[in-house]
Amino acid sequence: MPDDLFYGADCEMRIAPMADATTAPAADDWINIPFVSFSGNVSRERRPSPELGLPRHNSLDPVKPTPGFERFSGDLTVRLDSRRTPLLLRHALGAPTTGAAVSGIYPHVWNSGSKTPHYFALAIRTAADQVREYQGLAVPSLSLSVNAEQTQDFELTLPLRGLRRSRLADFAGDAPPAMVSAGAISRALLKIDDVAATRTGEATWNWDRGLAEEAFLSTTPTISELRPGAASMGGTARFGSVAEAFDDIEEGDTEFSAKVELLGVLTNHKITFEHPQAMLNAPPLAVSGPGLIERTISWFAFQDADAPGARITVNNNVATYA
Repeated sequence: MPDDLFYGADCEMRIAPMADATTAPAADDWINIPFVSFSGNVSRERRPSPELGLPRHNSLDPVKPTPGFERFSGDLTVRLDSRRTPLLLRHALGAPTTGAAVSGIYPHVWNSGSKTPHYFALAIRTAADQVREYQGLAVPSLSLSVNAEQTQDFELTLPLRGLRRSRLADFAGDAPPAMVSAGAISRALLKIDDVAATRTGEATWNWDRGLAEEAFLSTTPTISELRPGAASMGGTARFGSVAEAFDDIEEGDTEFSAKVELLGVLTNHKITFEHPQAMLNAPPLAVSGPGLIERTISWFAFQDADAPGARITVNNNVATYA
């Protein structure tokens, strides 16, 4: 029976890219990744056995079920950081498009709409001689929530879907080099058409990638492939005002851009979660009590000839995340 003790603070996590759904990461591709929390869930179908004529203790109790299909899901929460977050995005979404530096600051851009699947692996040490490794991971969606009282505790939670899991005695390969020093986030802004919106209490941004499962005949009873599908995306914001300007946008059926801009503590560092083209849903007006009237808006994003539906940009002093 279990008698081991191991604490979350003792855990170490590593991440590595995968060339495709089946090729294991190279031993020297693993890097350490700080994280806030992780959950890994495995669902294994157990199918009732329909066979008759087996030796039984009685005729009413079920017999041993047959093993069925296995699926993996999970969540990884990390602290948003202008230097480290791009490492995670590079594994989940592929290499960014990096522009030329301006005063030593490079823009790294990820756009929605890519058909190319990107897979990665996570390994987490959960005991002194026990490592749980998950391969063929993909991110089905990204979402962000910020509020006015947050200071340097901004987090990003990535839902995970995966293809395989294993348990090892130790990490593959040698210990990775130390990660680049942190670039914490200090404050968040909501910008509408590149103008900071005032009286914003909280805002959300989301991008559902429409990840689709593919199961093929194979030697393993697991999902064979996870590929991007038809996406959906949008956001919300709450204002401590009547927010009449948004009535004008909605009534005029006006297109606008919406972005949550996270400002780094390092000079000119920032992370931007953007919907370059969006339209407003009709905002409700709710009045109650003697207090101030607050307003909540929501929007849906879409592509046009010039821009995708969702875009993530990280500005920092790291030259490449190839």
